Amino acid sequence: MRPHSAFLTLLLLLSLAGFTAPTGLAQTNVTPIADIQSSVTVGDNSAFVGRTVTVQGIVTGVYGGLFFVQEAGGPWNAIAVYQRGHRVAEGDAVQVTGVVAEYYDLTQIEPTAIEILSSGNPLPAPVELTAKEAAGEEWEGVLVRLSGLTVTAAPNQHGEWRVKDASGNLLVDDKGVAYDAQPGQEIASLTAIVDHAFGSYRLIPRSLDDINATGASTPELPADLTPIYAIQGDGPQTPLAGKAVDVLGIVTGSGPDGFYLQDPTGDDNPASSDGVYVYLGRKPSVAAGDCVLVRQAIVNEFYEKTELKEAGGISQAEGCAIPGPTASPALLPQRHLSPTAIFEPLEGMLVSLESFTGTVQGPTKRFASGDVEIALTVEGLSSYLPAGRVYQERAGDAQALLFLSGALGAALPDAAWGDRLAVRSATPDAPVLAVLDYNFGKYQLLLLPGAAVTVEAGAAALDSLPATPEDAFTVCAFNVYGLGRGREQHPDAADYQQQLRKRAVAIAEGLDGCPIIGLQETGTPEDAENLAQLLSDEFGLPYTAVAIEGPNSSDPDFPLTNSLLARTDRVTVVAAESVQGCARLSFGVRSQPGLCPTAQFPFFDRPPLVVDLAVEGPWGAPYPLTVIVNHWKSKSGDESVNLVRRIFQAQHVAALAQARLDADPDAHVIVLGDLNDYYTSAPVRILQDQTSPALLHSFDNLSPADRYTYIFNGGSQALDHILYSRGMQNEFAGIDPLRINADYPVYAEMDPATVYRASDHDPLVLTLRPGGAGWVGGDTQMAGVAVELLDASGALVAQTISDAIGEFRLWGVVPGRYGLRYGPPEGTTVAAGDRLFEVAAGSGLYFQPVVTQRQAILGAQAAVAGAALAALKTK
Repeated sequence: MRPHSAFLTLLLLLSLAGFTAPTGLAQTNVTPIADIQSSVTVGDNSAFVGRTVTVQGIVTGVYGGLFFVQEAGGPWNAIAVYQRGHRVAEGDAVQVTGVVAEYYDLTQIEPTAIEILSSGNPLPAPVELTAKEAAGEEWEGVLVRLSGLTVTAAPNQHGEWRVKDASGNLLVDDKGVAYDAQPGQEIASLTAIVDHAFGSYRLIPRSLDDINATGASTPELPADLTPIYAIQGDGPQTPLAGKAVDVLGIVTGSGPDGFYLQDPTGDDNPASSDGVYVYLGRKPSVAAGDCVLVRQAIVNEFYEKTELKEAGGISQAEGCAIPGPTASPALLPQRHLSPTAIFEPLEGMLVSLESFTGTVQGPTKRFASGDVEIALTVEGLSSYLPAGRVYQERAGDAQALLFLSGALGAALPDAAWGDRLAVRSATPDAPVLAVLDYNFGKYQLLLLPGAAVTVEAGAAALDSLPATPEDAFTVCAFNVYGLGRGREQHPDAADYQQQLRKRAVAIAEGLDGCPIIGLQETGTPEDAENLAQLLSDEFGLPYTAVAIEGPNSSDPDFPLTNSLLARTDRVTVVAAESVQGCARLSFGVRSQPGLCPTAQFPFFDRPPLVVDLAVEGPWGAPYPLTVIVNHWKSKSGDESVNLVRRIFQAQHVAALAQARLDADPDAHVIVLGDLNDYYTSAPVRILQDQTSPALLHSFDNLSPADRYTYIFNGGSQALDHILYSRGMQNEFAGIDPLRINADYPVYAEMDPATVYRASDHDPLVLTLRPGGAGWVGGDTQMAGVAVELLDASGALVAQTISDAIGEFRLWGVVPGRYGLRYGPPEGTTVAAGDRLFEVAAGSGLYFQPVVTQRQAILGAQAAVAGAALAALKTK
């Protein structure tokens, strides 16, 4: 059928089905869904399997990552689409492009692009069918309605139950909603989408509203109910793990995958929690305030969080105390005080807090589930933190972090590091209400709707790079955060182009067109090539991409490949290779015949990319350089295993660098990238120590306040690194972590035209001056001191300001004689000294001048206190 005819047919069918044509559907090269579904081959498989198609229609049901698109109300006119993290909702008119596949008998599209054309459209009217008719391939995915049903089987361990009418019986799946069906119960009507899985057809209602039951009664309570406080126990773990329990409670909050249940009475024991999370894996049909009976749920510890899972049934019940649980007061966290001691007895419970303010440490994160999170320290703690920041290696400081979540419906703003956050109830003089949860190593306040969270801009710097001198060049490391078209990355074509542009802006404007960039997390080699092409076409930067496919490059969900961009107007790519490492331990990395010796296995999902380059400039002969681009094993999963793997990876990369140094001890070798470990970690130290002469770490020269590239769970940490061989020491002219990502939030609306938050990692910029350079730094013991570098004649050469801990750096100093001059705040003297000093190539000079503080101007109270102290000293 021609596209134009298909579109007219679609409009006609929509009209006949009794609903208005949705806004946004337009003539495109679409394939009618009926063509895909009605063309069957072996069994019920579609003849279109493996083909890329574009379809249009209305979303009639959403079940997590699975949703159904329907063109009209007749047979064959609906199809399933599966993609994690999609944003579609019922009533959306969508255009979906993707590959047709069969998933356990269900024909579905695995999309590469989903475009929402309009929202709020009426759904097609459900087709009236009998149970026998609904169990047919032509109705797969179609919204239907069955009437006059009787429940023949209660929910099994998978939540599936059965109904029958005069024509036959049919399975009902709990994929959309759990329902405590009782044998013999009459169902006047059941609206659902027809699913096909594991050789059988089944109905999947979308919510309780789809189940019109008659004669429904409140179930009798079991005699052996297990109180929630008995499930939680008075220790960090449940004493009932693995047991099946019947539980009665009141719902305190409902999230995307489950709900929180609190014991109706509690046990008044401050050591045991009265609340628990009930995990469903889908949106629950219960709401806050409901009295609910959970039947035969399994008690489970999920990453140290006590929860109930695999419930046999969930139903409204009677027997809960009125008016329900009272919120328990919760304390705010403090430094060097274990969060477990404060929060574990309240895990899963409704809690209350007085209004509070704090400083953002972990900028706003937004998850595919819809959850939003911000980490902060409460008011007054920042003065106890170095640079006002929580650093990962300072565990006592990290204990003061408070995590806010919007999982239960509270709105959280875009907030950057250093912003001031105020949390209060929207109701005057009322406390802030939340459910206290524990997830993956941290306690969270899941704010209830009604919490008001406001933000005031704070200390996040608008960073930029200084101009690179003509006789120098830069080498950069940049994790571009999943820049690919995998199913869990950016399969939508329009979104992918926006993401490419966002990274391109960060490179062109933020990194100032850095001539050599080692990239991590480009999806495939093609994605690196696309980025290079965009930079060339639209920004006038002639980049070429170097990338070699590795084991992770073919991952359909989240492909990742190491790559390198080089400016062809300054850099020549001489050679490139991807070098896998092998060991006698297997880490599950995909291998190929001949890749490793017998009885050995590869340990890089993303093998290091080794690129030989020649850099041209006014220094004469091209500067030879080897860059080794790395992306080591992440910390997700079992870190005891991950660490062993990163040590193997460190040893392998050290051997690659050593091979170059063995050939030429003065060789120019840079090892850079996301090493997924810290500045002082064992793998990073091994990388240095197992080369001879040892590699130099650029962070050795950096102010401690600047040693971070990433923020995880509110803790600033260095995961990205640049190391260089000693043969380059004389050329080292500076290291700059560019603050454009880690300190900034995942914005609710991404702006592809700005440099900010193009990734979750800050890029690193290493400056090299082949003619030789040194640096000057020091500690002025206070922030905001102006520091000037003067030449032998007293002329100003460079200037900077001391950072939040008093440190300063002046990079790229041309060898010669210099002096320093300080400009401290009023009331403070910094002694510079009159002597000049010599800066040699490869040297770093560090000064600690004498600071005399006569009277710090810290506000009226500080001035009074200072005057009183001075008076005491004169007596």
